[in-house]
Amino acid sequence: MKSQTALLLLIILSCISIRSGSLTTATEGQSAKETDVQKLLKSRTYRFVPQSVQTQTGRSIQINNYSLEIRNDTLVSHLPYYGKAYSGSVGATDSPLDFKATNIKYTSEAGKKDRTQINIRPEDPKIDAQEFSMSVSSSGYANLSVQFNNRQPVSFYGEISSLPVKKKRN
Repeated sequence: MKSQTALLLLIILSCISIRSGSLTTATEGQSAKETDVQKLLKSRTYRFVPQSVQTQTGRSIQINNYSLEIRNDTLVSHLPYYGKAYSGSVGATDSPLDFKATNIKYTSEAGKKDRTQINIRPEDPKIDAQEFSMSVSSSGYANLSVQFNNRQPVSFYGEISSLPVKKKRN
């Protein structure tokens, strides 16, 4: 009877130590991810990859193969637009969120609950997008809201990642 109790106690203690070891590893991995995200945001060289878009009507649409890239003072936007335009060009078929702005105003500040608030304003009058406001969590998940001069606002949900490495051509 004593040996069975001792064996049961040994099994319970083993399970507890294995569980706490896996929690430590998960916490270390999360901490490394948080450090990587902070480095990307400070470098002002990163990519936002949206997973879904939320329209003003409340509709949520899953998307892929889109991105918003920040490269120091350059903003490269390849995002879809879903919403109403209050005015626009006749026959225009391109997304108002498909452009490259080389002159932007970029601000970043610490927000609530380990989030970073980033505001980007393209300084080009030809671009209808007035402001990009992004709230980034320490784990790299982000909400991006885009305000326009002549269109309904639109929001995106996705992740921050490093820019893809360009392959050299021979």
